[in-house]
Amino acid sequence: LLRLLRMNNNQKIKNWIADQCVNAQKIIDVSCGDDTMVHQLAKDHEKLIVANDISRSQVQLLKTSYVNILSTNHNASHLPFKDKIFDIAICKNTLHNMPHRLNLLSMLYSMKRIAKKIILVEIENPNET
Repeated sequence: LLRLLRMNNNQKIKNWIADQCVNAQKIIDVSCGDDTMVHQLAKDHEKLIVANDISRSQVQLLKTSYVNILSTNHNASHLPFKDKIFDIAICKNTLHNMPHRLNLLSMLYSMKRIAKKIILVEIENPNET
């Protein structure tokens, strides 16, 4: 039951994020990894989605499935994009993986610099990690 609740909550979070991105035309997921959230966002073919920190297997899948997703593998602490180029920057379940406070602050500053709006989702309890 707990596992099912987590799965439902995960989908609720993804749906909420998708709702926040309805009017956005350029979106970056700065640490998407193997998450399928970018697929949900890419269904609207007028959007440009940048999937950063993506696995090689996901790159192959996205190349064949979606023409509006660009794959990158940049360090989230130093995103090399123009200022305010994205409408929304999304960061999910990443904050607890930052090795030092300086890395975390660099990533947040980098996201703030490249996007007009930031969505942060962290499922881990920072007091435990």
